[in-house]
Amino acid sequence: RAGERGLGGAAVVPVLDEFLDYMDLNYRKWDIAARGLVKISCELPKLAWRLNEKAENDAYWVSSIPVSMPASHWIVQMVPVDAPSTTNIFKAVKVAYDRFLLAEQHIKKGQGIYRPDVALEARFVWSSDSYFAPIFSEKRHSQLYFAVEQPTMSSNLYVSHQHMVDSDDHEDGDLQLNREFTRYFADLERGWMGIDPRSKPHLAKCFGLAPSARDPEFYEAFNPQLVGQVLSPDRKAKIAAKLKEKDPNGVFMNKFVTTLLELPPYPKLFGKALDQKRFQT
Repeated sequence: RAGERGLGGAAVVPVLDEFLDYMDLNYRKWDIAARGLVKISCELPKLAWRLNEKAENDAYWVSSIPVSMPASHWIVQMVPVDAPSTTNIFKAVKVAYDRFLLAEQHIKKGQGIYRPDVALEARFVWSSDSYFAPIFSEKRHSQLYFAVEQPTMSSNLYVSHQHMVDSDDHEDGDLQLNREFTRYFADLERGWMGIDPRSKPHLAKCFGLAPSARDPEFYEAFNPQLVGQVLSPDRKAKIAAKLKEKDPNGVFMNKFVTTLLELPPYPKLFGKALDQKRFQT
């Protein structure tokens, strides 16, 4: 897509990220590298926007989206906005700003080696009447939310302790890097959630970070207890009832869904024997 759509160097970014991952180079501690990548992360969407506007004008950005985006980890929190008040918007930005300054201070003092290499992003979204929506409302578009999101390039970074070990990035500097990275994301999550009890995570991004059982200084994503707290008890009950009605054979069930709804694990679900493979980690 980058070549035929004219984004030029966009495809180079994930290739560079993979190369640095292979070489075990943590470029984030170098000012020039961090600044350069943050600038690129700002310029590429601007180029894509212009391209999309001039070409297919595709509302979903299927063809003109920057191809570097999949090579990254994201944490997103949707914070409610009670217009005309903008207080929660400023609070959400301040959480990210303060955490970034703390990481910068640690790096300047030689005490840290991680900081984000992609710019903070944000957008406005409305509440939804979709059954699984974390920001559910009976009346669609009745509550405005500020979706604040922090991406970071994924080289040498993991949200699973086992994945880190399997990739042989679990010792010395690599271990310190991942401890700092996961703590950074965990601090953002806690800070954003603390703004308003109605704040909710984006289910397709990292969330539910908690100390790993294997290493309490490494914060692992999708902690089962935290995942089970995303939806209110009444929403979980209604969703489970609808699933039992519409999907009695568990065709669309997997470990994530049962954890989210705090349903009995395989094979007790709805009294049916389900495929074990979909419930394995």
